[in-house]
Amino acid sequence: MNAVYIAICLVVLKLIFDFILLKRIPKWFKLDKESSAKFPESSWSCCIYFIGWVWDLYNIVYNRKSLFFDLSSHWKYWKPGMEVEPELYWLLMFQLGAYMHFLFTTIFVSTKRKDFSILVTHHLVTIALILWAYGVRYHYVGLLVLFLHDIGDVLLEFGKTVIYFKEMDGQKYPKIENIANGLFATFIFSWFLCRLYWFPMKVMYSTTVACVLVCNEGAFYLPFNILLFLLYCMQVYWTYFIVKLLVKVLLRGDLEDNREYDVEKRQKERKK
Repeated sequence: MNAVYIAICLVVLKLIFDFILLKRIPKWFKLDKESSAKFPESSWSCCIYFIGWVWDLYNIVYNRKSLFFDLSSHWKYWKPGMEVEPELYWLLMFQLGAYMHFLFTTIFVSTKRKDFSILVTHHLVTIALILWAYGVRYHYVGLLVLFLHDIGDVLLEFGKTVIYFKEMDGQKYPKIENIANGLFATFIFSWFLCRLYWFPMKVMYSTTVACVLVCNEGAFYLPFNILLFLLYCMQVYWTYFIVKLLVKVLLRGDLEDNREYDVEKRQKERKK
């Protein structure tokens, strides 16, 4: 229930911050209508992902460095019903509540994109993964999954937030666009390293090989690995859009989210 309370609080906080601050900032800086509509969503998401990733980082670097380098440490002391440390428990509850809140805002609040169904599926799979990781005490693996994924979301949402300021009051600011391009390049690096390389090499190896070698009790392995495989398939799917956006940036310097319906409509209008 703690995660549900956190999700409700985040939804309420989003509505409050949208009203008192996030919808007013675009007016102060005189952003165009499209950027003004997108800024609250991206800036809020960036804040939530940043809080989550800093918390992930604290748990990985400060408390459990071995989880990243020694995959067998995920399973050495595993047993059903083992105690989950308070700082890790509350991190999992925060992340679970955050993804419940993202699921709600994706369905009822945010701009609908071409990958809407994939995005909803992603949130559902992530919620199921966190629940399963906590329920069967695979929480160390769950922590590593969150650590590898959240940094990319921080960079993506921050880059989108910055790019909305490339044109203010009808005047373009190339330096701001260059900063956004730099963030996009860093995001791409983190995406390929963390999600496409480290995720299978660290997480999926741990749950398919290390777990059997160290703790050969496989009752819960299969459902967990199915969820991890679905998550990885979605990362591969989104890689197509990332590469497509990269090509656009290199050829035309057009840094826009090519998943969005309004972008697709605008491109059709240009062709006409």
